[in-house]
Amino acid sequence: MARPPPQSPSVPSTGPTTTATTTPGVAWTLLPDSAAALHWLTGQAAPGAALCSDSRRLRAGDVFVAWPGLATDARAYVAAALRAGAAACLVDADGNEVFAEAWTEFASTTLRIAAVPGLKAAAGVI
Repeated sequence: MARPPPQSPSVPSTGPTTTATTTPGVAWTLLPDSAAALHWLTGQAAPGAALCSDSRRLRAGDVFVAWPGLATDARAYVAAALRAGAAACLVDADGNEVFAEAWTEFASTTLRIAAVPGLKAAAGVI
């Protein structure tokens, strides 16, 4: 079944609605758009936390943003970023199932990974 196309990053959300993923034992929250991601981040990271797309430059308290790239998929580094002290991780929603096993250690009552459709395009708005 085909998914509907993601909303444009400039389209405001109708609210901070989040939908937990239906994949058992996985530690991410599915967010509908960039506005919901921004709202989610305000509860995860301290004011002034940096958004970092390079896990090697991440500092404790930063937010790691990860999407598939030409040479590598940054979502492969989410677990390492969380272990290094990332306050939260925003990931592209498409294809997260590949990383589910690596992220299971972070399944808890405090979900620190959120998936956003079209994250790379929405990153500028966030």
